Amino acid sequence: MLSLTPEYASGYITQAGTANPVVLEARRQELLQRQQPAKIGSLAFLAIGGLLTITIIGAILGIPMLAIAGWVHWKVRGNLKVIDDAYQALVSPPAAAQA
Repeated sequence: MLSLTPEYASGYITQAGTANPVVLEARRQELLQRQQPAKIGSLAFLAIGGLLTITIIGAILGIPMLAIAGWVHWKVRGNLKVIDDAYQALVSPPAAAQA
């Protein structure tokens, strides 16, 4: 669940079976909501890890916590970008139609 592929994101958005932009936006929002717990959790663990590194004893737990939370946050930000790119590819008109 940590890495979303563009195929999964576009497939999830188009699973509604319609090209209505309102429905596609609703599916996009559902997919974004699935990423929120990981995003909020990683931010919380970044804060906790930062506070733990104030002391030398706490740094033993704080530094790995910071590293893992940073990695999870980085993956979630990548997933959000994949979702937005897939949505834009679905709602934007094809390049041939613009010419």
